[in-house]
Amino acid sequence: MFINGHTLPGKINIIPVSPPEILYHGTDPESAAIILSEGLKPMARQYVHLALNKDDAEQVGMRKSPHPVILKVYALKAFEAGISFYEGNDRVFLSEPIPARYIEPFTNN
Repeated sequence: MFINGHTLPGKINIIPVSPPEILYHGTDPESAAIILSEGLKPMARQYVHLALNKDDAEQVGMRKSPHPVILKVYALKAFEAGISFYEGNDRVFLSEPIPARYIEPFTNN
């Protein structure tokens, strides 16, 4: 079952799970600058959406910009600090807002 949390009127209650060490988020350059300063927020959704791999995050980012920015999210560290994560499906994790200190630009280095 896929849970995305932006089409239902009430908050979906799901059980938190431990995420992988790293998750990814694809976005446009303008939004990336804001995210790196203010953190990831669900915006019009109930939860933040994160990809399990860089390629899926890039596909999401391409919907927003021809030159997407891929962000690397230190999900396990955020989880250990008290941020809740949830399994959305086999390719997506959901989370509560993630502070900027757990996010950095992805580089291929």
